[in-house]
Amino acid sequence: MSCFRQNIVSFYRNIAWFGFCEQLGSIASAMTGLMIFPFFVFLMGALWKGFNQTISTFSFNEVIVYITINEMLFITFIRNSLIGKSTGNFTLLLARPRSWIGINFANVFGKTIGNRLIYIPIIIVLFLLYGISLEKSLCYIFKILLFLPLVTVISSLYNLFLAVSQLRWHQVEYVVLPLSKIFLVFGGVFVPLIDYAENYRKILLYLPPSDLFFQPAHYIIKGSFYGMSTLEWCIKIAIQILVLIFFIIKFFNSSKKHYQSYGG
Repeated sequence: MSCFRQNIVSFYRNIAWFGFCEQLGSIASAMTGLMIFPFFVFLMGALWKGFNQTISTFSFNEVIVYITINEMLFITFIRNSLIGKSTGNFTLLLARPRSWIGINFANVFGKTIGNRLIYIPIIIVLFLLYGISLEKSLCYIFKILLFLPLVTVISSLYNLFLAVSQLRWHQVEYVVLPLSKIFLVFGGVFVPLIDYAENYRKILLYLPPSDLFFQPAHYIIKGSFYGMSTLEWCIKIAIQILVLIFFIIKFFNSSKKHYQSYGG
């Protein structure tokens, strides 16, 4: 039994590693995001400097770090290409002894980690260009790498959730953009939630998007989560993971009953 479990873990680890290497080996596919990434950081930094600098608890350099972190996480968050590839192998993998959910989660996780790591060299250059010391830049990068696996687990689950939803209802493309915009606004991707009006801030801090974008960035910059302890944040993340897993399994079982291939 122990050997069997080791083989299962090794199998899914290899799937994740393959996805990771595949993503690193095809930087051209991420070229558009890489090109617009510095532009968005510059633009949003300039806008924040004009509107929020006098009322924010963040310095300008801290906001640049904040925007850089969240822009990297958001660009690689939910992608139609990953959803489409996951659903494309549904019929084939149902005939195999391995789990379709496990294989696609491992693959999406590996690709998302690989895609995010591509941005790390650009992030270091941006930090240095904005006058952040090399020592401090590397400290920020170290903290980013610590958070990356956990936040990537959740983003992979969201991609998988949309993939199983597409299996059941066939079309989810129209949902991806609105869902992304919800996380963009409610997660405080471009503007720290701490700069929002107090009434709005209290509400947004209870919502899942803030735990994926605002809180990790705040911890990386300030060394603590905003308005909660580390344990409270971990509990909220654990609940979010369990809820996603529940609906993924539920929709997957429903999809197996209703799935039609080639009209049959």
